[in-house]
Amino acid sequence: MLLNKDGELKWFKLFGHFSLIFLFLSSALAAESFKDFKRTQSKSFSAFKDKKDAAFNNYLKEQFEEYNAYIEAPLYKVPKPKSITPASAKDIKSVGPVVNIKLKSIVSSDIPVVAFKKQDLNLNFFGTDLGFSIDDSIKTAKFYPQNQEGIANFFSAAAKSEYENIVLSISSIQNSMRLNDWGVYLLVMQFSQELFSNPDDAKLMSWFLFNKLGYDVKVGLSAKQVTLMK
Repeated sequence: MLLNKDGELKWFKLFGHFSLIFLFLSSALAAESFKDFKRTQSKSFSAFKDKKDAAFNNYLKEQFEEYNAYIEAPLYKVPKPKSITPASAKDIKSVGPVVNIKLKSIVSSDIPVVAFKKQDLNLNFFGTDLGFSIDDSIKTAKFYPQNQEGIANFFSAAAKSEYENIVLSISSIQNSMRLNDWGVYLLVMQFSQELFSNPDDAKLMSWFLFNKLGYDVKVGLSAKQVTLMK
């Protein structure tokens, strides 16, 4: 059917109105979709204490890089002896007259007694009794399933817990006991092993705490077992 100029003009106007309506509806739907996406992302990010933890949690879900295991060269070229001859006792030579020193008896009531407050987790660290306040939610962190997803699951649960008190307690103990990096390593490992009976859970807890304390510690998998890499 042929259209005159008026018909072509009317058809062009109708097509233009339809395009505007379609564009408006598409924009409205896109805006609603973006709002839903923004709302979902906001909820997922707010669940973490640290915003960087949300990004790191997504990073853990990516494919892990594979490394070949190797055995280091032995430290000693000459083998150590299998048995050592015990040292024989020698007589001590006298170096002067015998001096008797009298000590004043100490009354037990004069000694101040410091009561140790029992907390959620208590341990003895090189003769010092330490107590930690533990949030119950951090105990729900588990290495399950036993693969890369399990590591991400553990980190997600730990990052959403009230872990700040533990980090502050370890930092305070580090300063008061003047611990070096090796001392902090021993403290964190002992704490994690007291908190989790499962060795893999304990290693992941140590990995999580080391990074929160500012140490660059990585984690990997070897035959479905967690491995810490310093």
